[in-house]
Amino acid sequence: MSALLLLVALAISIAGVGYLCVTNVRRRRILGQDTSQDRRHVFAARALVWAPGLMLIVLGQTAGVVMWFAALTTIGWTIVAAPITTAEILARASERAVTEFQRVRDVVIDRIQVPRLPTFNLKLGTAKRDLSEERFIEQEQRIAALEARLAILEQRSEAVERDVPARPEMIVIEDQPRKEIA
Repeated sequence: MSALLLLVALAISIAGVGYLCVTNVRRRRILGQDTSQDRRHVFAARALVWAPGLMLIVLGQTAGVVMWFAALTTIGWTIVAAPITTAEILARASERAVTEFQRVRDVVIDRIQVPRLPTFNLKLGTAKRDLSEERFIEQEQRIAALEARLAILEQRSEAVERDVPARPEMIVIEDQPRKEIA
């Protein structure tokens, strides 16, 4: 089980490394390839590289983590050192594998009729205007109440400062009676 888990984790990580290698703009520019791409998903690819290792750690596969890291380093350097066409082949193969996995997942979900979670399209600035105005009014009222409370506290502190002498007198407290020297 742990060998299979290691191989799956390694395959997923290699797919991420291949994607990063193929879509690297500097590398493509050096090799004279087209650098005008629509979008590069660097964060997702890095997550794809490191997530299997984290899952091995969570599952307690310490030996698997060491082997995964060593193999990923070796294969990663091999992919980066390979010509761009080999890396493109690996990236396309990983893309096909991912799309096939998504297709199979959708078929399985449809067959067992798992209820899908609702998706929400939340965009900034789409809140109703009257809610934001109510919030603004509420905040203004809170600020006014706090300013009134602050004014009262300032008046009290001024009154206390007037009643306290500028230089307090020292009060000597003796805990033992004085002994007179004869």
